[in-house]
Amino acid sequence: AREDYDELMKFIDEFNAAADKYKEYGMKLTYHNHSFEFRKIKDNKTLMDHLGDLSGALIGIYIVDLQYFHVGSH
Repeated sequence: AREDYDELMKFIDEFNAAADKYKEYGMKLTYHNHSFEFRKIKDNKTLMDHLGDLSGALIGIYIVDLQYFHVGSH
């Protein structure tokens, strides 16, 4: 998923399936970003751009790491 849009879509589907299972047990699955999410992968957009375009695509809690936002922007 780091460099391939189709793999990103596959990851989102797998993440959501796992999040649904966690939900059955009263838990929430979280996602934590890294610097690679700021590499461009399709249509001159970063992985983070695509995740944003799919607002609500990840069923869970997104945990933002501001250090990686900084690293990824350089």
